[in-house]
Amino acid sequence: MSYRYWIIRFVPNVVRGEFSNIGIVCGRDGGDWAVEFDLRSIRNLGNFESGLGELSRWRMWFTRALEARSGASPNSRQATSTWIEHLRARQANSVQFSSPAPIGVNMAREGVDLLFPHLVERTQVRRRQGLDRRNLRAEVRAVLEYESDFVLGRDLFAGPRFQIGKQSGGQEFSPLVAS
Repeated sequence: MSYRYWIIRFVPNVVRGEFSNIGIVCGRDGGDWAVEFDLRSIRNLGNFESGLGELSRWRMWFTRALEARSGASPNSRQATSTWIEHLRARQANSVQFSSPAPIGVNMAREGVDLLFPHLVERTQVRRRQGLDRRNLRAEVRAVLEYESDFVLGRDLFAGPRFQIGKQSGGQEFSPLVAS
């Protein structure tokens, strides 16, 4: 059967135009509908972290509205592609819908399960709790290179490595050169 899907995007700063895919909605007129969201670790937060509360409320509203319209009786409003297109035209700021695209699946849930891992779901990156000496030096070097225009080998000098018996270590030199 031919279903249609829309990617739901979060745009924290409309001027920059950067977005994160946060969900997929899939369905067909007169048929079943399914939606799934992933709001964890949304990129591009910028200065709009307060918008995440509104985003969670919008996600709950949309999920409930879609479920209510999917199980609606024939006399009440049903979920249709026209309704989604109306939302797409209205939601032009922080939450946006992509253009619809066809997908050949037997059920809407099958379409969401097929597309969600590839278009929306992000893997969680485990970060170390603390900085070790090597990472701290790399961060300081990166700041000096990219923000102060220092050059490794001219303004910055990596300390030599040495080994005495079974002990190994290194000597650190100050990266700042007196002018």
